[in-house]
Amino acid sequence: MCGDVTITVNELTTKGAEFTQPVMNARRGLLARLRLPGGGEVGMYEPRHERATDLSDAAQGTSRLPAQAQARGPSILDGWN
Repeated sequence: MCGDVTITVNELTTKGAEFTQPVMNARRGLLARLRLPGGGEVGMYEPRHERATDLSDAAQGTSRLPAQAQARGPSILDGWN
């Protein structure tokens, strides 16, 4: 799951990642599929619905994301070198 699947796809593509399915509109969000180094695939999903983490953060008035990530939304790249 990520905050902006289109941005994440673009960032990973510039790093050499291969996507087997472009970003498409799924039932409750956006979905893309990424080829793993071993040949398998994994889906990346950007939800268009409320998430439990959004609800608990809103109730507490806090966020666990760094300021830069809060501005663009969470990404699977957060915390990667």
